[in-house]
Amino acid sequence: MAEKEQLRVGVIGCGAGIFHLEGYQEEPRAKVVALAGLDTDRCEMLANKFDVPRVFRDYQDLLAQDDIDAVSVAVPNILHLPVALAAFEAGK
Repeated sequence: MAEKEQLRVGVIGCGAGIFHLEGYQEEPRAKVVALAGLDTDRCEMLANKFDVPRVFRDYQDLLAQDDIDAVSVAVPNILHLPVALAAFEAGK
């Protein structure tokens, strides 16, 4: 499948985000292009393992990227609402 036909995804949260990354690896119509999380060491490790080109500490920086079509919100439940609303506002 051509890259431009793929949904370009950002994953926010590098704890439970590993499960999202594993799932996206099974889906040829999606490609994870960025990760965001406060534990940058873990995010960098996951980026290397899953061949994700960009890592951000602040999820707002990920949401500001024009080449991201959608995001997975993989943060603790208490944080889902503000992150999801910010994603909607960013057009993701």
